[in-house]
Parts: sequence; C-alpha cells; structure tokens
Amino acid sequence: PPIHEPWRLGIQAGAYYTTMMVTNNRFGFKNMAGPQLFPTLRRSFANGSSLGGYLKYCPIADGFSLLSLSNRELAVGLNYIRPLPNGHPLTISLDVAALSLVVSSIQIHSNSYSLSAGYGF
Repeated sequence: PPIHEPWRLGIQAGAYYTTMMVTNNRFGFKNMAGPQLFPTLRRSFANGSSLGGYLKYCPIADGFSLLSLSNRELAVGLNYIRPLPNGHPLTISLDVAALSLVVSSIQIHSNSYSLSAGYGF
C-alpha cells in the first residue's frame, strides 16, 4: 500500500542448482539445489521504459538440509527495459553475485559479474 505507481514492488521466485565439475571431487560440493524468493523494485517511466533492481540473500542447501547460514549467495542486479519504435523491447542488465561455501573444512568463494543485453521478439 505505501508504494504507488510509477513504482512497483514485486517478489521473484525460482530455484537454483549448483555443482562443481572437477575430477575426484574431494569437496563434496555437487548437485546442490533449492528455492529462491527475493524482493524486486521497479520504476516505470512515461516513455514505456522501466528501471528495476533486486537484492538477494540465498542460503545454500544440500537437498532439504540447510547448511550453515554463512553458506550463501549474495546478489544484486539492475535492469533497464526500453521499448523500441518497432514495439520490441531492448533490455540491459547488470548482475553481481558472491558465493561463499564451506564444505568438509574447505572454503569456496566465487564472485561473478554479468553485463547483458537482450532484444525481445
């Protein structure tokens, strides 16, 4: 209720799957999956374009068994969507994520940065 147009608050839902492809997997880190649920915020503009973003904390689970809360992915993302004169949308997205995981006393840290552009049909 406190958020009014042109702002919109939403919830994104999905699932993740992560694995490590190594020879003689000694880490025990493979085939982990679970649900994701995180808030999004978007602002629409008069020209039909919109700017949105999300902030995500995702605990890592081994099947249905939740690992320590320090095992997690933190991510933030921004996207800009603009309709082109032909009616098709152009999308530009920036995502930054940090994965931290401790399995069998081995610490795994991974950072990823993604910049993408898309064209809708």
